[in-house]
Amino acid sequence: MLANKRSDNTPLAILKAIKELQKQVKGLNLANALFSLEHTGIYAYPLLDTLKKEEASIWLEQAIQIQRSLGAQGGKSDPVDARRIALYAYKNRQEARLWVPRREEVEQLKELLTLRAPRLAASAPSHQLPALPPAPFRAYAPLDHGPF
Repeated sequence: MLANKRSDNTPLAILKAIKELQKQVKGLNLANALFSLEHTGIYAYPLLDTLKKEEASIWLEQAIQIQRSLGAQGGKSDPVDARRIALYAYKNRQEARLWVPRREEVEQLKELLTLRAPRLAASAPSHQLPALPPAPFRAYAPLDHGPF
């Protein structure tokens, strides 16, 4: 891990952090450096978009995959998580899969569906079951089963 810096999750703040990193690490070529990230859903989009525009190499990994590979570890904070992600990336660098963005339309649909789900859940009363249509009336004649 070359650096650990906290910044706002906005393109401008991310660009500033990248420029500071390039000053700290002389000759840093973003295309040759591997930026390893834990998948955090829509929260990762500003960083992914900014790194992609800067033509950086990005490895986006599922959090559960990182946790499983490193085993149970105590403590949870951003600096600790950053070290764990960096350790995972270093140990598994031969299996790194570079992130390729989905088509813009697919990303927009996915984001809209993510935002829609909680709203649907909030608008539907959870204690009510949907009304069933009335059952048709049927007249049944008793069956003659003999002496039983």
